[in-house]
Amino acid sequence: MMSFKRRHKKKINPRLKKDWIEALTSENFKQGRGLLHMDYSHHFDFCCLGVLAIAAGATPEDISGRNMLYDIPCEAGLRGLINDDVARELAGLNDKGVPFEVIAGLIDEAL
Repeated sequence: MMSFKRRHKKKINPRLKKDWIEALTSENFKQGRGLLHMDYSHHFDFCCLGVLAIAAGATPEDISGRNMLYDIPCEAGLRGLINDDVARELAGLNDKGVPFEVIAGLIDEAL
C-alpha cells in the first residue's frame, strides 16, 4: 500500500474526498466488481470508482457499464479526479473484494 501513497502526489479536492469516504462507508452503496456501476435486475452494484463518480455529481446512467473513469464521456467532467495509476490500483483492490471500508481508509490516508 505504500506505493499507492507515493504514486498519488496530487491531492484530491478535500470536499470531494470527504464525500467519497462518507459514501463508501455508508450503507447506500453495494460493492460490485468489474464495472463502475452495474444494474442486475434492479440490484445496483458499484465499484469504489463508481462511488467517486457519484460523489462528484455523475448519475448512475453516466457510469453504467463503464470500466474506468476515463471511459466516461468528457462532458461528464470526471476525468482527472485522480491519477489513472491510482484509479487502476483502487479498482484492482475493489475487484479483489477489499471492502469499501478498507479502501476508504487508504483514500483517507493517501489522497
